[in-house]
Amino acid sequence: MEAPIGSVIAFAGEVNGAFEVTTGWMLCDGRLLNGDDPDFVPLFNAIRFAWGGNPDTNMFNIPDLIGRFLRGVEREQGGQRDPDGIYRENTQEGGHRGRAVGSLQDYATAAPQHQPFQTDLSGSHYHDLNFEITATRDVNDQANTVAYPAPPGPKPRTDLAGFHNHYILGGALSFALPPGIRSGDSETRPRNCYVHWIIRYH
Repeated sequence: MEAPIGSVIAFAGEVNGAFEVTTGWMLCDGRLLNGDDPDFVPLFNAIRFAWGGNPDTNMFNIPDLIGRFLRGVEREQGGQRDPDGIYRENTQEGGHRGRAVGSLQDYATAAPQHQPFQTDLSGSHYHDLNFEITATRDVNDQANTVAYPAPPGPKPRTDLAGFHNHYILGGALSFALPPGIRSGDSETRPRNCYVHWIIRYH
C-alpha cells in the first residue's frame, strides 16, 4: 500500500530538487505552495491550511519540521499527555493553534515531580556579600554609602543563618544570570540523530 498524500516520514539520505521531482516527496521546510497548482492540489486537499497559508489566495504552507520533533495530537481538553495543549501556537501565519494538527509548542522544562532542586544540607554558615558598606567613593557619578562590587579583601557578611539548604534557580529565572553562571544547556532534549522529514505530495 502506498503512503497517502500528506504522509510525513523520516528519510536518511539527502534531499534536493531532483529527488522531489522524481519521488513525489518534498522536504518539510515550510515553503509556500499554490493550492490551485495541479501538482499540489492533492497535497492541498490533504492538509489545507493546517500549517499556515492564506485562504484568500489559496496559498498554503507545508510543514516546517527542520530541527523539530513530532508529537501525536491529543484532542481531549485537559489531556494528561499534553497538559499545555490549549496553548499551542501556529507554526506559520494562518495555521492551526491549540489541540490540532500543525500547531507548535515552544521549549519547556518540567518542574521536579516531588520538590525543587536544592543543595545538600550545608550546616550553619555565613554568606559573603559582594558589595561595600559605608563606601567613601563615588560610583556612577553618585555619592554612595553602599557600592558594588566590593574591593579586594574581607567582605561584609550576612548574619549566621543556621542549618539550611539552597534552592537552585531554573527555568525562566536562570536566564537572568550570565551565560557562564547558568547550570544547564541551551535546550532540553533527548539524545537524537538528524534525518530529513519529507512529505508526500503526489
